[in-house]
Amino acid sequence: MGVIFSPILNFHPHIEAMYCKGLQTLGIVLRLCKKFKISASLKAICCSLVRPLLEYASVLWDPCTAVDSSLIEYIQKLFLNASSFILNIDHPRLPTSYA
Repeated sequence: MGVIFSPILNFHPHIEAMYCKGLQTLGIVLRLCKKFKISASLKAICCSLVRPLLEYASVLWDPCTAVDSSLIEYIQKLFLNASSFILNIDHPRLPTSYA
């Protein structure tokens, strides 16, 4: 099924693997889309490539800890910061610490 869990039936290893894969994919998307000037296309690419990685099997691991949910939120904040920079949108910077 592709879900990783520890011997104590904790889904933290799965969430860490999703986090790493999501960061890699987000980095590729942002490098390839740095010349985009239409927000809808940038959002569509991110929602079709990065978001499914973060939401895979979320029905199983949904009641996760605050640390695990902050890892996923970190990737979303990175996308928001980078997309606002690419599209020249003024906004207050979101804190991007995940711990």
